[in-house]
Amino acid sequence: MIYDLHNDLLTGVSANEYDGYLARVCKQSVKGIILAFWTTELDVKEGFFQSTVSNIRFDKYKNVEFGYAVEDLHFLENAPLSILSELPFKYVGLTWNYDNALAGGALGTSDLLPLGKRVLKEAERLNIAVDTAHLNEKSFYSVVDSCGGKVMNSHCCFDEVFRHPRNLTARQIQMLVERNGIIGVTLHDKFLSKGEATAESVVRHIDYFVQKFGPNNLCIGSDFNGCRPPEDLCEYDGFRLLKIKLLKLGYTQSAIDGIFYKNAIEFFT
Repeated sequence: MIYDLHNDLLTGVSANEYDGYLARVCKQSVKGIILAFWTTELDVKEGFFQSTVSNIRFDKYKNVEFGYAVEDLHFLENAPLSILSELPFKYVGLTWNYDNALAGGALGTSDLLPLGKRVLKEAERLNIAVDTAHLNEKSFYSVVDSCGGKVMNSHCCFDEVFRHPRNLTARQIQMLVERNGIIGVTLHDKFLSKGEATAESVVRHIDYFVQKFGPNNLCIGSDFNGCRPPEDLCEYDGFRLLKIKLLKLGYTQSAIDGIFYKNAIEFFT
């Protein structure tokens, strides 16, 4: 079973494809999916989030737990913070890859700004976790130091395996672990390796993390519908291959279950 911290269905495909996609993947080994709104190129106003999901028949997929997240809160420069109460969001990320009025993105240079600090307090009040996935290092440290609520990273890989501006350093991982945060290893090919990414590439990142930090804070953040995953991991059923590879490395079923779904469920409980 998989609990996916990050799936870009809501803004990665057209609305008329939602139900077809969910009908297909919910027949696979899926425990839960957090559906993320990538808003960078959208004009978000009050009512947007609710209207986007209003026609999805989630009741047809009772075997799967669904949650919501927001990737890039740039729109809060012109919208009230109350918009964060529009849906029961599991987590929110202040930026995408570029600087905005809240903080510095992974490819930017800014730091956490006053509006971003206000959002951190509101997120804590609403029990919404703060996602550090798209922050630059400067903003990452400021957010983790300033945030009184839950912190996490929904989808990334690890710099000591493959360097990329979106991947976490060992110091960043340690800070999240010390805060009892979770980190979702992603299937984004550009974050996994220089050449063609495969399931083996994902295993390398998982094993690096577990050997250095243990299995209890690691999760899955696929980034399906927002990235090009390895060809052998393009659907949730592909995680069976990861499970086989991890078992061959000596991982226990308990550790695999934690990484695949239990750590995420415990974090949000």
